[in-house]
Amino acid sequence: MVSLEENWYPFKKRQYALRNKIQKKVRPFLTILPVLAGLSIVYIDETIIDTYLYRKHGRSKREKKVISKISGRRFERMSIVAGQVGGRFVAPMIYKQSMTRQFFVA
Repeated sequence: MVSLEENWYPFKKRQYALRNKIQKKVRPFLTILPVLAGLSIVYIDETIIDTYLYRKHGRSKREKKVISKISGRRFERMSIVAGQVGGRFVAPMIYKQSMTRQFFVA
């Protein structure tokens, strides 16, 4: 009969391997952290607003159903990004293209 300890050991071994892997990734950030200690924290958030611009309803004489294709359907996507330092919003920006790394840094 197999004991509980024998079944538990491979799981514990994987946990330690994962923990060591994570610590290797975190170590460079921990060396930079004391340098950033005096700076204020900036919280950044991005939101996207999708708008479909078209008519949902048509007009006709009373009790007559409108059967037609809806033409002129337009789609617009607007993105907003802003930062917050303390209780103040800083650098709000509205744009219509995709947020890429180069666009964010600029």
